Amino acid sequence: MKYKVIKSAAHNFARSFASTLNWAESDYVMSHLLRAAITTGTQTYHIDLATGALTPSAGVSAGVRGAIGTHAMRFPDLARSQRLDPSRLSVPKMTVRFDLDGVSRLEPPGEYEAAFTCTVELLDDRGTAHRGQVSGRWGTDDWSRVNTLSRIQRVWRWVVRRVVQFR
Repeated sequence: MKYKVIKSAAHNFARSFASTLNWAESDYVMSHLLRAAITTGTQTYHIDLATGALTPSAGVSAGVRGAIGTHAMRFPDLARSQRLDPSRLSVPKMTVRFDLDGVSRLEPPGEYEAAFTCTVELLDDRGTAHRGQVSGRWGTDDWSRVNTLSRIQRVWRWVVRRVVQFR
């Protein structure tokens, strides 16, 4: 096992969690966490990557907690894909922290943007701690207001239907 890739694996897992591919209950998991953080005043969430447990879980629906748990359980697969032995890594944990003091309240009401950091910490079998961190700004969207079929999409579908009919 190459120990120097552990930090990279931790960073990659943090990046995959804080991405637009992490989706649950009709929105991004990070958007659900940001809304819960604003509602409850919780700045920091801890996720045990061994069990998938989220603490604190106040304000986070069961479906989103389940999606977080499912994502956490994929950590061993990610480690193996980077030629790491997950059994030689202990105490895998992730922390998601939002800067609630710097939250931007956007229009329409119910949309927010805040700075975040997502950190994955791992301890290898030699006792060395490794950290991978991703930071940036996350914004929520009120998906009920988004028109899923824009004018361009409607025109494209019309063209595709016509082309397929003449083949």
